[in-house]
Amino acid sequence: YRTGDGGYVSLAAVEGKFWQEFCSRIGCPEYSEEQWNYKMQEEIYAQIQARFLTRSREEWETVFSGSGFCFSPLLNLEEVCSHPQVLARGIIHTIPDFGASHRPLRLTGLPFAMSETPGQIRLSFPGLGQHTAEALQAVGYTESEIKQLQSKGVI
Repeated sequence: YRTGDGGYVSLAAVEGKFWQEFCSRIGCPEYSEEQWNYKMQEEIYAQIQARFLTRSREEWETVFSGSGFCFSPLLNLEEVCSHPQVLARGIIHTIPDFGASHRPLRLTGLPFAMSETPGQIRLSFPGLGQHTAEALQAVGYTESEIKQLQSKGVI
């Protein structure tokens, strides 16, 4: 759902007790028993979206703090990279001057951490044109056609 400050949040209140808690906290107790009423789904969605637009993402985090249902802010890339949990787990790696570009490159680390055999990030990329001939052969060009393209400076 979009929030009043342009942010987004994610909600999962599928179980009946969680749906009822959510409806109560958002100020829509009239929908507590209508969760599976398919005729009302569009109305319920529209009303919930309208409610989320009345507060910022941070305010909704406060409203739902300690709730039993799943609620989470959706973070942008900068927020993810500076999130305390991401920092503590070392999930984002920064290469300060990637490829002499004078710009940093941020990469996600491995999706799991192993204490005795930690993973490594290795950056190796093919050179410009390194696989051109192979790619052209794969789509049907002959060796002589490729050499002709090379001699004309096309590739």
